Amino acid sequence: MSIIKVFAAVIIATMLRCGVLHASKDLWPTGNYSLPKPLSGCPKFWKEGWLKQHLENDAKTASKFSFNFHMNASIVMKEFIERTFCTKVLETSVKRVWPKGFYCIYKKQNCPKDMLEGSITWDDEDSKNRNDHGGTLPDLDTSFPGTKLYFCCQTQGKWYKSIELPIQKPFYLLPYSLNCQRVVGAISSLEYIIFNTEDFSNADKFNGHHVFSDKVQSLPKIYYCYYEGCQYKLQNDHGSFTSLNFPNNSYPDFQICSWSLAVNIFSRISLKFLNLNIPNCKENYLDVYDGSSKNRSTLLVRFCGENATADAKVISKVNHLYIVLKSGNNSARHSEDSVKSLEFYAEYEAFLEGALQ
Repeated sequence: MSIIKVFAAVIIATMLRCGVLHASKDLWPTGNYSLPKPLSGCPKFWKEGWLKQHLENDAKTASKFSFNFHMNASIVMKEFIERTFCTKVLETSVKRVWPKGFYCIYKKQNCPKDMLEGSITWDDEDSKNRNDHGGTLPDLDTSFPGTKLYFCCQTQGKWYKSIELPIQKPFYLLPYSLNCQRVVGAISSLEYIIFNTEDFSNADKFNGHHVFSDKVQSLPKIYYCYYEGCQYKLQNDHGSFTSLNFPNNSYPDFQICSWSLAVNIFSRISLKFLNLNIPNCKENYLDVYDGSSKNRSTLLVRFCGENATADAKVISKVNHLYIVLKSGNNSARHSEDSVKSLEFYAEYEAFLEGALQ
């Protein structure tokens, strides 16, 4: 093991002992594997590699990315797709398995326990192919001429059952279905790349278990899930915050997000919801805790259904409030005009004991 790897392992082990890192949330699962690199960069101590695929250059069927694309990738001269990967190579003394769910990762050496293997082969441009790659990459075969990537997929859970992964930085997972695996404390968005592969005698192949694709030969659309943390910290003596996408009535299903409010140690907090609608108590709730976290605080109130109305107000007993919003399966109700979408808009301010009007 190199000096850098040893040094990094010592740092992580020290942070775990000191409580700076929480093993179940802040460390990636054990093993070597790769994920797409987001524009924000790779996790600390992961290595990077790049892959260039030479594809067809057709004006009407060009390769393209989905709208609002977050991957560190580019289309060059309409016929090259260049993208970057993040590969985990460093191990720690803390062992953690990939949680049960419905998602994939790129294979590097071996698939983790309980994950199933598969591959996708892209039939890249046959004539004067200029594929290229470098750095640390997932398992890769470029002898076609083409590109073959291998996948490891977890299929033992449900995509809507939230799993815990590190959310300090944005990251990608590979979806196993047309739904992104939900992750606690993160908002997910579905993205795609359409690859314009060889037009004639196309040999695109989809074997075993792999990232979700429409499997259309010559124009395969490959899907990716981008994640950003939604655990927010507000530390001013007054402010406001809202549900995602407010007021556009498009809060995503099966998400868990939180807001932590902290004011001066001698103050308390007055929290008022100027807009509040949390439909269907069986599927959704907004919990307000008197303290700095869910595990160490008292639940003051749960808003859902009939009690989730505008002008609802909460007064803290300490200088912290912790708010958790959980959404369920609301998509079926969005088509009903009489049912409003999940949403809220809240304002808060600190006040001194005895000064509340």
